[in-house]
Amino acid sequence: MTRAERIARAKQALVSTAGGFLRNPGQPSMGTCDRCLTPTRRTPMCADCVSDSAVFGAQDLTGFMTYAGYLDPIHQAGHVMRGYKHSRPAPSHRQTVELLAGLALRAHIGCPGSLLGVHVTRWATVPSLPPKPHRAVHPLNDIVRRLARFNDNEVPLTAAAGVINPRAISPAHYEADPTRAHGHHVLIIDDTWTGGGHVTSAAMAVRAAGATHVSVLALARWLSNGWEATTPKWASDHLKAPDFDPDICPWTRGVCP
Repeated sequence: MTRAERIARAKQALVSTAGGFLRNPGQPSMGTCDRCLTPTRRTPMCADCVSDSAVFGAQDLTGFMTYAGYLDPIHQAGHVMRGYKHSRPAPSHRQTVELLAGLALRAHIGCPGSLLGVHVTRWATVPSLPPKPHRAVHPLNDIVRRLARFNDNEVPLTAAAGVINPRAISPAHYEADPTRAHGHHVLIIDDTWTGGGHVTSAAMAVRAAGATHVSVLALARWLSNGWEATTPKWASDHLKAPDFDPDICPWTRGVCP
């Protein structure tokens, strides 16, 4: 099977099994933050990202595959992103996350390199914070390792113990091996972005380890009920249709570069 055939099969499988409850984030008509894609009542940046402007340099690019949460119609995506990490996940939950990651790594892996002019040469996944000693391998890391062409291109991230506020942004929350990251364009993959603290802290740690470029991919951007602009009307206007489009680039939110 050719690479193009594998990509086409992954797109078809994702749309047929999960396209009805997945939604492409941050389309132009949605009125979302330029950085994190939360609803913003059509202002360029949400309040949280404005207050965190000092850490914008942690990553060069940030991409998102889908919205998830407990709003209609993305509540099923929320259950999937929570459920795939259970000790005995539903097969459909694991399959959906595998398909999202597979689509990103097969169809869109070249997009960050095209945008920045430097190909992705290393990858990393964000471990749980605080660490979970009972779980030897994070489910996302297991999925990405199975999909990645070369596992020796991984930059392993180690989560710090005793972190008081794991949602805060700090390079001390993670440690990356400089011998693996130095001089490389590293793609950091996380399953869910809620406030962005985990993956931004991981990006800062990778940058501190010598990476020349850092791109971030979140499989799901979590939307919570009660956020100022995440109203039932916004959800009704922007999340009811259309269904997930696998050809939309997670970084440009349009055509691939």
